[in-house]
Amino acid sequence: MRFLRSVLASIFFKIALSLSVIFVLYDFTVCTGITFDRPYAPLDSRELHGEGRIRLIPLDKFPISTLQALANYYKQKYDLAIDLALPMLLPSTAIDPSRGQLISDVVIEILQANHPQPPTERLIVIGFVETDMYIPGVNWRYAISYRKADRYAVVSTARLDRGCLGLVSVSHERMMSRLRKMVTKNIGILYFRLPPSDDPRSVLYSKIGGSQEFDRMSEDF
Repeated sequence: MRFLRSVLASIFFKIALSLSVIFVLYDFTVCTGITFDRPYAPLDSRELHGEGRIRLIPLDKFPISTLQALANYYKQKYDLAIDLALPMLLPSTAIDPSRGQLISDVVIEILQANHPQPPTERLIVIGFVETDMYIPGVNWRYAISYRKADRYAVVSTARLDRGCLGLVSVSHERMMSRLRKMVTKNIGILYFRLPPSDDPRSVLYSKIGGSQEFDRMSEDF
């Protein structure tokens, strides 16, 4: 009995230690709402020069109302006129049955086939899914977004509701803020052709390790 108690105590200690490390390294802001970052100084909007058009596409059952809200946001903030495409169903071949996740490359290929580049202008195409997704060949359990060919991207909201230590979900408002930041990053890289940033306060932050990272990021370039 003593041995069993010792083993259980050791297991609980390791779990508590792991949660403490996750809290300190990754989840402090999402758990407490506190950040010790200095205020972020965004780029001057006069330095932003986009090229082409932007099109948002709801895939499967992704809410059109969410994309309309995003289009309104970018119209107000950056005066961008964004196209909203009709909903599109993904074929079963877009899902990896062994993982139960969408295959990012396949989704991009479907976007390219259904929304090809026009001959006279640059078209930025961003698809949206609620299903979890992964990137083949990359040692990640999941992906929130994936870009390819300098003009296409897909965003998954499946993990954006992760709250403190993964034990609770964040509010709808915070989830929408995270989504905006991910979409803004894609627009910044694909449309404005801005480089990724090493600054965790920038919306262009290049080392997003999970949805909790968005809570440190600003919504500005």
